Amino acid sequence: ETQQLIDSLQIRRGNPNLKPLTAIDNSLTYNMRLGILSTNLHVSHSYQDNPFMEEVIRENDKFVRTVNNQKSWQRMATELEIKVGPIKDIFTVSFTNGLRYFDSKGNNYHHTHTNWYYRIEAMANYKNFSAVFQIQNHMNNLYGETLFHNENFHILGVNYRHKNLTVGVMSLNPFVDNWKSGWENVGAYTPSKNWHYMKESSRLFAVKMSYTFSFGRKYQAASKRLNNEDTQSGVMSGGK
Repeated sequence: ETQQLIDSLQIRRGNPNLKPLTAIDNSLTYNMRLGILSTNLHVSHSYQDNPFMEEVIRENDKFVRTVNNQKSWQRMATELEIKVGPIKDIFTVSFTNGLRYFDSKGNNYHHTHTNWYYRIEAMANYKNFSAVFQIQNHMNNLYGETLFHNENFHILGVNYRHKNLTVGVMSLNPFVDNWKSGWENVGAYTPSKNWHYMKESSRLFAVKMSYTFSFGRKYQAASKRLNNEDTQSGVMSGGK
């Protein structure tokens, strides 16, 4: 086995004795549409037996971080999307609400986490113009003793199309001053928090342009009526 010194108190060590794990995933989706209103319900469950998850062991005055077969890990999730549109063939809006529950059982720890999230999308099309807006809050993940904090983000974009040419402008996080994401170690021995901040990902603008080319010959399909008339006699005439 190999090991690496993280700092004066922590050591990262490999584990060549890992045993195979068992993973089971189940999901169920239900869709319903009534006029311009549609709903989508998605329920899922993921389970791992003997998963490869982190473990911290204390040896004398050092903390050894390694990976080992733990007891179990599972995630239960439900998500409901409600969509309205298109209204007058112009405007469509959808709202998604989700809830995820994590249960991480180790050989010497047990952590749970509940994460509620939402997502809103609005799209509009009028003549040659189109616009889209999307906003979503964090969708966290818990695995082992690490809680991953995913980012909040929103996107605003406008496009114009003229024949084969499309030009547009898009902005990422135009209404906030900073972007951040990170992870957190929730273990009892070495708890810590790590955050990444990126000011350049806020109020970021991008311009795009595309042109559609068409090559080769074009053949116009034409339908041909089927004539089932039999103009040839199947019996020889025997006139005198």
